[in-house]
Amino acid sequence: MSARLQRRSPTAPPFPRHLHIPVRRLYSIPSTLAVLSSIGLISALLADGFWDGVSWVALSIPAVVIIWFVLRPADGHVSSKLK
Repeated sequence: MSARLQRRSPTAPPFPRHLHIPVRRLYSIPSTLAVLSSIGLISALLADGFWDGVSWVALSIPAVVIIWFVLRPADGHVSSKLK
């Protein structure tokens, strides 16, 4: 029997009907990474010298965050769903 069709145990907590995550909490990090990427790209295109350093920093932060999330050990919840 597939996992979807199995009945839940009577002692298991009920599924939440509606999960409410505030918009600010949900989109704060992706928005910050998007702003950093935009600043990095614009400063790389429009100026030289100091702004080249700003572009390197602003573009490397999103790259480091992506690499960190790709290489970190998976949580038990994620790995059990992928197997």
